[in-house]
Parts: sequence; structure tokens; C-alpha cells
Amino acid sequence: MAIIKCKNVFKDYKVGHIVVHALKDINVEFKKGEFSAIVGPSGSGKSTLLNIIGCLDKATKGEVILNDIPIKDQDKNVLADIRRDHLGFVFQTFNLIPVLTAFENVNFVLSLKKDSSAEENRKKTLKILEEVGLKGLENRRPLDLSGGQQQRVAIARALVKEPALVLADEPTANLDSHTGSEIMQLMKDLNKKKSITFIFSTHDKMVMEHARRIINLRDGMIKNGKGGK
Repeated sequence: MAIIKCKNVFKDYKVGHIVVHALKDINVEFKKGEFSAIVGPSGSGKSTLLNIIGCLDKATKGEVILNDIPIKDQDKNVLADIRRDHLGFVFQTFNLIPVLTAFENVNFVLSLKKDSSAEENRKKTLKILEEVGLKGLENRRPLDLSGGQQQRVAIARALVKEPALVLADEPTANLDSHTGSEIMQLMKDLNKKKSITFIFSTHDKMVMEHARRIINLRDGMIKNGKGGK
């Protein structure tokens, strides 16, 4: 079953009097449990496509369907609910709240949903932090953690609400090669264990080697793809 369907998706930006065609007639689907990478050079449109899939941006034309929900014409409140309930995000700059501890950064996401008790949220938060290798570091703030540890907090934050889909934009860009490989293996293990779909945007060869499916973008168009679950 496809979690995401993009049908004839275009995205245009206006820069002064110039129209930039960031995406051109994108047709692609992602199924439950995939571990896929959208790859291409800077300016190819990979982050734009990821942002549209993640309800952070809207297509100019075409359809985007998430779990059978058309998202293109939804208002901002509905899109916020979709992001909260169905999606997890991992960014290259971690995007952690610096004044909060690792525990608080992760637990904050659960507090937004308001469908479980504080004690249930506490247990879920501690469990996911242990799963990503941060047991004993729950009370450290981001500046007291290494880059790899901060990215593990970001992964825990993305996964704690058990989303259908995790979107990771250049998740290894600010990490050394050894730490980046550890982070990719961690996400691959969680993908297998929990059947959560992961989609990466990257130009990192190491991320491509871990991915089971590659979608190549050039000049806003899909040129070819290989692999698949």
C-alpha cells in the first residue's frame, strides 16, 4: 500500500520577474516500510520534494496524497494536524530546542497530541531514548551532547509519536563519516523493527549505500530510480 503518492507534481517559485521551475511533472509513490533516498546535486529539487511530501510547502500543480488524504488544498490547520499526527522530521541542523533537555525535547512532541497521560508520555520518551542509545543522557541539554548524540535526540523526537513516515533532509551533513554511518544504521534498524517508512534527501554517497531504493532528481525531474522494497 502506498503511503505517499505524487501525481504530476510541479513546483514553481517566483524570484523577482523570473519563474524558477523547481519540480517538473513528478510522479512517484512510496510504500509502507520503504527506506528510500531522493538524490541529486544542489538545486535538483530534492529538498523541495521532501518539503511538499512533508506538508511544509505546497505544490503549484498536481496531487499529493498521504495515507489516502489529498494534502494539496488543505488549510494550514489541517496540514499542521497531519504533520503532528502522521509525520516525523529529522533535519541536518538537528533543530533541537537548546534550553530543553534531551528528555524534554522528545517529550514535548507527545505533549502536543494531548491523547495520553503525562506518565504514559514519560514512559514512551524514556523508552525511545534508550532505543536510540541515549540512556543516562536524558537530562543533558543539546550543547552538552555531541553532534551524533544530538541527531539521536532528533531521531527519537521523530519516532516517539510512531509516525507513518519519517522525512530526513541531509541527516548526515553535519556529522563525521563514522558517526553518520552509525546514525544511518540506527535508522535502518528502527525501520526494520517498526516498519516505519523513511525517505531521505541527500547527496551523501554513504546514505545512498544504506538506502534500498534510489530516486534520482536532475533539474527538477526524476531521471531514473532503482531498487525498491
